[in-house]
Amino acid sequence: MLAVLEHVETNKVELLFKEFKRILKKNGKVILTTPTPLSKPILEFLAYKLRIISECEIRDHKKYYTRNDIKELAEATNFLLDSYKLFQFGLNSSAILEKNN
Repeated sequence: MLAVLEHVETNKVELLFKEFKRILKKNGKVILTTPTPLSKPILEFLAYKLRIISECEIRDHKKYYTRNDIKELAEATNFLLDSYKLFQFGLNSSAILEKNN
């Protein structure tokens, strides 16, 4: 899920991860990237003021996820947070969630 999670309605995220859980093999993994809250004002400035990135795509962001948000999502859907890293000066994160059998 590269640059997808932030576009999913927040009330649908757990359902999506429960479906991942259902279809993944034992010890299967979900790899995701998402912008962090730190990126929100920068992305909005680039989209709304400078107009150098897609305004439509930025308006479509439902949530900017913190490490704790990802950890809570993993716990709520019975995944293990295998890895969490920040990149691009902390503006984005990557995570690997492993199916907890």
